[in-house]
Amino acid sequence: MENEEAFNAGYGSVLNLDGEVEMDASVMVGSTLCAGAVTVVKDIAHPISLARLVMEKTPHLLLAGAGANRFAKRTGNSNSSFGKSSN
Repeated sequence: MENEEAFNAGYGSVLNLDGEVEMDASVMVGSTLCAGAVTVVKDIAHPISLARLVMEKTPHLLLAGAGANRFAKRTGNSNSSFGKSSN
């Protein structure tokens, strides 16, 4: 979805009050009620993939902000150029 121009996600996200891209994502498996989510993440190309890793690889339901970004870096899901201006 992040790569599809028809959707307002990823690069097309609405900017926060500081003009930065911050995103949220959540996922749940209905049959097991397992869930994972991230919120206030920056520099992540696919937040939904990170939310799935939270569900599959941690005992947590939700990771937020700097903690979610640290988890992304540890799991190879950080994209340091994402959302940055080329100016």
